[in-house]
This record gives sequence, C-alpha cells and structure tokens, in this order.
Amino acid sequence: MQEKRYTVGEVSKITGVSKDTLRFYDKIDLFKPSFVDENNGYRYYTYDQFWKIDIIVCCRKLNISTQKIREILSSEDNDIVVKLMKEHQKEALDLSNYFKHVAEDIEWYVKQHSQICQAELH
Repeated sequence: MQEKRYTVGEVSKITGVSKDTLRFYDKIDLFKPSFVDENNGYRYYTYDQFWKIDIIVCCRKLNISTQKIREILSSEDNDIVVKLMKEHQKEALDLSNYFKHVAEDIEWYVKQHSQICQAELH
C-alpha cells in the first residue's frame, strides 16, 4: 500500500508554513518533497517528513542559518540535533534578556520624560 502523499497546500494548512516558503525550501534544497509528479510538476510530501518542518520552523524562530539547519537535518543522531538546538536556545534566551533590558530602559526614559514635563508645568 502506498503511503499517503500531501500536496504543498495540504502541508501548508497542516504545518502553518506558507506554500511559498515550502517551495523556497525545495528550491534551496533545504526541504525536498518525497515525490514530484513528472506530468504536472506537483510536489508531494509524506507524513514522515513533517518532523523536518517542525525542526526548520523552530530553527528559523531561533534565527539559525539555512546552512546550519541543513547540518541539523542531515544528522542521523538525535542527540546531536538536540545539542545543536540547545546551543541556539541559549543564544535566544540571551537575546530575550537583552531586549527585556532595552524595554526597561525605554520605560525608564518615558517615566523620566513625564516627570520633567510635570516639573515644568509647576
């Protein structure tokens, strides 16, 4: 029995990744369909490929380069995948802390400005 094949549109609906992005990933050899119909050029994916989309989405959220994503996806050892992603998780947390401090600095500035304006009125 043949495994169910999913079109680009179906994969997009299931994963939330746009059709254009899926086509782009195919074009740059990041995420290739398991089958391309020779007659109409339609791309088809199988369910067992969906984990790759999850990894790609997670990596893109962490701003990991496509080259590094290729390296992660090519690893046959899930321990290596986890290690590589944990490295980027630390970077993401560091950036999060940085932007939290920036937001706090902006809030301090807004309060200072408000106090100055109030003092000028009195």
